[in-house]
Amino acid sequence: MTLRKFRYFFLTILVLLLTGFSGPREEARFKLADMKVSYSPDTFVEMARAGKLEIVSLFLETGMNADVRNKKGETALLNAARYGRLQIVELLIQKGAELETKDARFGATALIWACTNGYKPIVELLLKQGADLNAKEPRLGAGALQVAATAGKSEIVSLLLEKGVDINAQDRNGFTALIWAAHNGHAETVQVLVNKGADIGVKGKKEGLNALLAAADRGQTDVVRVLVEKGADINARDIGGKTPLMRAIRGAWPETSKLLLMRGADPDLKDKEGNTALTIAREYGQREIEKMLTKAPDMPRQDQEITESDKN
Repeated sequence: MTLRKFRYFFLTILVLLLTGFSGPREEARFKLADMKVSYSPDTFVEMARAGKLEIVSLFLETGMNADVRNKKGETALLNAARYGRLQIVELLIQKGAELETKDARFGATALIWACTNGYKPIVELLLKQGADLNAKEPRLGAGALQVAATAGKSEIVSLLLEKGVDINAQDRNGFTALIWAAHNGHAETVQVLVNKGADIGVKGKKEGLNALLAAADRGQTDVVRVLVEKGADINARDIGGKTPLMRAIRGAWPETSKLLLMRGADPDLKDKEGNTALTIAREYGQREIEKMLTKAPDMPRQDQEITESDKN
């Protein structure tokens, strides 16, 4: 018998003698000690994050509260959902972990974390167990659908919509899932949302951006194409009167600007300060776009190519 095995055998016998053979809790505790795992809430939560199923199971066998928090205010379930540890999520739920608990830093639930990082099996499990579909984190007021759309997780977006989530829910800035998906250039997710009935015209509170304005501002040409083909107002205005074309020009996005012009954007419109697309191009030194604008009247337009079938 090796020294290590002898030490474990001796300690086990000693504990059984001292506790009157009290049972599996103590046995689990000493297994953790033998594995050199410190017994603390911090370690328990960290093992859930790291995907150490056996160790998490042993902690629970000792009687560790499934909802205990570490020093950062995180629970095992939050970390397991955040990092895609499906088996640990299953185990914690079996042990009664609270589904709606929120982390101390972001105020996000397990469902929100799973949606953010695209762990569909965990999302499905949490929803099956009754997780709140419309819960929001308190900082931005974003829910599961918005974070999934922001990250371009189209499958999860579809799943949430099938479960009845509010497709046009707005965060504190007035942004919907569609605006966030457009802003970040997730054309596939935008397509899913629009096909499921998302309101293309909803605007945020601060700058008055709708999905098309947000996409143009970031030079998300593929998203702009999808939105225009789905009937978005190509000359929509933000709070300052700027159009998608103006915002694309200001951001130095020639491809996006060209697409908007070819789809029928009006280059002669003025914002509230009297600026046109051309004056903005000159102000920001966008010579390529300036040349494009001077040729705009002769530029072949594609807006007539958008058929009714494209909008459906």
